[in-house]
Amino acid sequence: MSSPDKDGERIWLMSEVKEITPQQWIDSFILGTAQFGMDYGITNKTGRLALHDSKSILIEAHKVGIRTLDTAVSYGESEKVLGNILSETRLSFDIITKIDGRQPIRTLTEQLEQSFRNLCVPRVSVLMVHNFEGILRKEVIDLMANLKEMGLIGKIGVSVYYPHQVEKILAADIGCGVVQMPYNVLDRRFDSFLPRLRSVGIEVHARSVFLQGLLLVDENSLDAKFRRLDASLRAINDLSRKNNIPKNALLLNYVMARTWPGKVVIGVSSVKEFRDNVRVHEYWGDCLKVVDSLNGLSLEDESLLIPSNWASL
Repeated sequence: MSSPDKDGERIWLMSEVKEITPQQWIDSFILGTAQFGMDYGITNKTGRLALHDSKSILIEAHKVGIRTLDTAVSYGESEKVLGNILSETRLSFDIITKIDGRQPIRTLTEQLEQSFRNLCVPRVSVLMVHNFEGILRKEVIDLMANLKEMGLIGKIGVSVYYPHQVEKILAADIGCGVVQMPYNVLDRRFDSFLPRLRSVGIEVHARSVFLQGLLLVDENSLDAKFRRLDASLRAINDLSRKNNIPKNALLLNYVMARTWPGKVVIGVSSVKEFRDNVRVHEYWGDCLKVVDSLNGLSLEDESLLIPSNWASL
C-alpha cells in the first residue's frame, strides 16, 4: 500500500511498484554518456573516459539489455565518440540528445545536422532542449514539430532544473513528451508534478540520482563547502551500513521507486561502476523496507541541490 509523506503527497511505492521485475528495471535504465566526451562529476578523479573504456561500457550495457543512451551537443565529444563506437560495433541503441534552444534557428539546424552526422544515425528517439527557455520559443517548437513529422525524432523533450518550469510546460501546448529533471533522496522538489505528468502522458526521466557523485561521498571526506550536508550523508551512510545495502543501491532504488514508471539516467566512469549499478535491483526489496527513513532527508536549498550553483558556495 502507499502512504503519505510529510507534505501529504503520495509515495508511489509498494503496491504500485513492488512487482517490478529485473527486466522492467533494466528497461528503465538510461545510460548517461557525458563522461564519454568530457570531464564530468564532482567525484570524477580520472577525467574523460578513454575510448576503449567507453566502448567496453556500451558493449556491457547492450549485453545486459539496456537500449537507451543519453547525450548532448554540450557534452564535448560525446556524440562523436558514440557514433564511432556504434558504427564499429553495429550495436543498436535508442539515442536521446539535447540542443541549446536559445541559439538562432539557422545555428540550431546546422547543429542538429552535425549531431546526426556525429552520431551516425538517421533519427533520434528523443530530441530535448537543454535550456528550458528555448522550448518556449515558437520557432524552436515549430522546428521540433517538423522534425517529428518527418520522422527524424521520436519525441520532443526538455531538461528542467526548477519546478516552475514544469508548471509552464504543463500549461503550454508544445507537444512535449519527455521531461528530464533532477531527482534524488535530497532533491524531491518535483514530487507534486509526478502524478500530473503521468496523467497527461509525459514521460519522466530522473537525473542527478547521485548528485554528481556527492551523495556517495563519506561525510568525513566532504569538501568544506558542503558541510551543511554532513547530517544527510551520515544518515545515508548509517542506513547503508545497518541494513547491509550498498549506498548506490539505496539511492538508485529510491529514485526508481519514487519516479516509477519513469526512467532513470545514470552515468558511469568504468565498467565496474556500471556493473555495480546494474546489480542494485538485487536490493530492491530491502530498499523498500527502509524508504520511509529516507523520505525525511529532502532539502529545499537550491544552492546545494543544483550543481551549477556550487561555485557560489
